[in-house]
Amino acid sequence: MVKKMLISMTAMGVIAAAVMFLLISLTSGETSGSPDEKSSLSRTFSDDTYFYYLTEQEIDKIIEKGITSSFFSLEKYILPAGADSGDVAFAYIEPPALTVARKASETYQLYGRKVKRQEIIKELMDGYLPFSIRFEENKGFLYDAVIEQDGEIISADREEILGGGAIKRAYFNVSAIDFKKEAKLVLIDTVTEEKVIFTVVFSEYN
Repeated sequence: MVKKMLISMTAMGVIAAAVMFLLISLTSGETSGSPDEKSSLSRTFSDDTYFYYLTEQEIDKIIEKGITSSFFSLEKYILPAGADSGDVAFAYIEPPALTVARKASETYQLYGRKVKRQEIIKELMDGYLPFSIRFEENKGFLYDAVIEQDGEIISADREEILGGGAIKRAYFNVSAIDFKKEAKLVLIDTVTEEKVIFTVVFSEYN
């Protein structure tokens, strides 16, 4: 009985470690842009009309949950893919709630402390909404990312390549998006022009 419990605990530990490794790889890889390019995105979080806006109380609640949960999970934010995802392993949306949960869990797991609210607010944005795409075989360099909504194409204001091409992060201007309507995240192979399409229902990620 004790042996089975030890095996079960070991397995859970391995799973948690794997998830944390994925978390760190998604957030700490090198980008293809210069420091000036990275700083060009305005990181403000004061517009309470933003669809994904969080109050200070809501941020504190997510921080508490982030340090009490067994491990961090992206599952809720992963976008449903079409029939053929090709070179793409998965894609996910990163509203402010996910940024807070990620940072809280990461800080607690790596440093054993509770992250301060002001530390996190500095990383939040109410002007841009990021999407991250994980590719097979580091093919992030080959794809462009756009949003399609109501027949219109919305280009990313900025794209970053992480992990040597394993991950692409695209930032879209929130003023161009109607959060009350369904949209598509479309990844376009710049060589073959083939598309990988993900459905985005913004209200599902509040």
